[in-house]
Amino acid sequence: MVCLSGLEDSFATGAETLLRRLAGLRVSESTVQRATEAAGERLAEAQHAGQTFGPSTPWAWHKDADGKTVGYVSSTPRASGNKVPAGQSRRANGVHRDD
Repeated sequence: MVCLSGLEDSFATGAETLLRRLAGLRVSESTVQRATEAAGERLAEAQHAGQTFGPSTPWAWHKDADGKTVGYVSSTPRASGNKVPAGQSRRANGVHRDD
């Protein structure tokens, strides 16, 4: 949970707001940063070594009009970290959601 809070916003926000509100935990900003960075390093090492996470599952890809397999990706400003200043539209900032 500490590492996830470090991904949400800043390490300070993770420590001072999210963890206190969600789990009643009190940890320092530097603890959130160290834990998040250490988890990221372990993940990078595992990926570099070719480790996969979960079982291999065949994917039923959608086919377009030409019969080619395609995938569509969409992101929201919150999920991608693209925060839109108050009073501005997502489209004006190059962030647009098509769903």
